Amino acid sequence: MLVTDIPAPLFSHSLGDDAVLVPRTPEIADAYHGLVSRNQARLAKCEPWASQESTLDGTRDYLAHLGHGRIDAG
Repeated sequence: MLVTDIPAPLFSHSLGDDAVLVPRTPEIADAYHGLVSRNQARLAKCEPWASQESTLDGTRDYLAHLGHGRIDAG
């Protein structure tokens, strides 16, 4: 994913020439979902949640949930 794939957030922190730290919010759902989808097979090797196909709506809901500061274990 290119840095330009992510819409300008209210907060960002440069990590160098080609990387920016941004909050995971619904505003970045399209880019975030694309990144996860392209890497799903690799992620599934170590992340149980990645063995199930994700949807853009599911990704958007997950990011909205993170924005409320609640992460369910499981």
